[in-house]
Amino acid sequence: MTQIRSLGPDEWQVWRDLRLQALADSPDAFRETIDRAKSRAEPEWRRSAAAATQADRRLLLAEHDDRPVGMAVILISPTDPHQANLYAMWVQPAARRLGLGRALLNAAIAWAETKGLSEIGLSVTDGNDAARQLYSEAGFVETGAHEPLRPGSELQARVMVLHLHGAGCNPGNITRG
Repeated sequence: MTQIRSLGPDEWQVWRDLRLQALADSPDAFRETIDRAKSRAEPEWRRSAAAATQADRRLLLAEHDDRPVGMAVILISPTDPHQANLYAMWVQPAARRLGLGRALLNAAIAWAETKGLSEIGLSVTDGNDAARQLYSEAGFVETGAHEPLRPGSELQARVMVLHLHGAGCNPGNITRG
């Protein structure tokens, strides 16, 4: 059985373990490095998990057969209260192709819609074709903007956006299908 749910504030170890697995499995998909994540002390992981329950963000957890196997973070942009940003999306390799990535993405979109947001933005590393395809199929479009994956990296990340039917939406905007 598969389910998507919000991570609770006391589940910091689940968040830490998934984050470290994601960074080890796909180091070029994330801005944070595994060395940086491993250096975090327990109080920082606890604060991170607790922050995920604030009104402006959610840390989504994908479970399969009662095991945590994936995650995504969505939060309202601190610079644009009509936009959410999607981060840290990842599914364990053994749980891929079960629809969990799409389920996480759908849950993030549904959360943004309940907040009345007009769009969701994200960055996807060049070469991560599976993620780019998933986002494109969900209605995300490339903006033409790109940025280094992290400071000093030669890897580039492309910015994608999904326009929602939320507050502040312009009828001419692209909407998800």
